[in-house]
Amino acid sequence: MRLETPLPYENSWVYLFLDYTVQCQRASFAVVKKRLRPVGLTYSLLFPTRLKILVNGVSFFFPEPTDAWDWVEQHRDETPVETSQTV
Repeated sequence: MRLETPLPYENSWVYLFLDYTVQCQRASFAVVKKRLRPVGLTYSLLFPTRLKILVNGVSFFFPEPTDAWDWVEQHRDETPVETSQTV
């Protein structure tokens, strides 16, 4: 079952800082549904265990949704890398 849910932050740094994740895996079973601005971030919450976040064509997976939120919070004060790619 798939449930879509909004990200807990609306500030633009959220979309940029997801580029910094260390965990990066590929999977073919997930279909992402939402596209967010400003950098073409797409996300899908997959039950029971995974959050998939697609940024600039790269899929990021977190074992628990809260892991992604915690990760964003930890990286929010870093300088984002500018990118010209969009999803």
